[in-house]
Amino acid sequence: MTSIDKTMDALRGEAEAGDQQAARELGRLLCLTPTLDDGDSADDRWPGEVWLRIALARRPDDTIAATLLASRLVQQVTAMLDGEPSFDSDSAEEAIERRVDEARALYAGVLALDSTDPAAEAGSALLDEVVEGEQTDPSSIGYSYYLIENDAGHGSTGHLEQLVATDPDELRWACGRWFDRLGGLAGFTMATYVDGEQVAVTDLGAVTLDADDQPDWTSVDIPPLPGEPLPVGHPVGPCHYGYTAQPVD
Repeated sequence: MTSIDKTMDALRGEAEAGDQQAARELGRLLCLTPTLDDGDSADDRWPGEVWLRIALARRPDDTIAATLLASRLVQQVTAMLDGEPSFDSDSAEEAIERRVDEARALYAGVLALDSTDPAAEAGSALLDEVVEGEQTDPSSIGYSYYLIENDAGHGSTGHLEQLVATDPDELRWACGRWFDRLGGLAGFTMATYVDGEQVAVTDLGAVTLDADDQPDWTSVDIPPLPGEPLPVGHPVGPCHYGYTAQPVD
């Protein structure tokens, strides 16, 4: 069990006991988790949503929880527009409309509290682009972050899987889910961005398992990011903060 796994266990206990910040942080960490094969329900596919809703119910002015929840809803809209199931009992059109309306309301609520909130501004713009079918431009993002993605032609997932993160330990922890599912990171690369500019691309296929069958990252250096880190919930082009999966032809 990693230190972040232990942290999540502690957060879950605190959140279940009523701690609002623990619920939000648990929801945030779950947003980093690759969940492509966990698709029996919306809670499985987007596990952070339930805790973000709990955090927001306990503190309606929590802008981070609101922005992250809106981001999950935009992800779901994108997935449904790409033909993936809504996991709802109503029609796809109704499910999409409900999520679009809720995401707009969440972003509007954040911007009413802070009209310059960068994550809400960018998320709202991405929602408009998703609904209108336009392409997003990641070049305007002036923050530092890591972007991990798979070669969509490698293996048989049929999806482009991406992870946007700013903390090296959280990045390694999230990648552990891919190890569990795929047995390694062959076909995955990590692009490092500093102040919006790509400064390095690293092949993660070099990461192997150690004697305890845990990912051994000694062959791949992930230094802390200089510059201002990407705000929580801020999208990067079509990619959301945390984990994103998009079907490919």
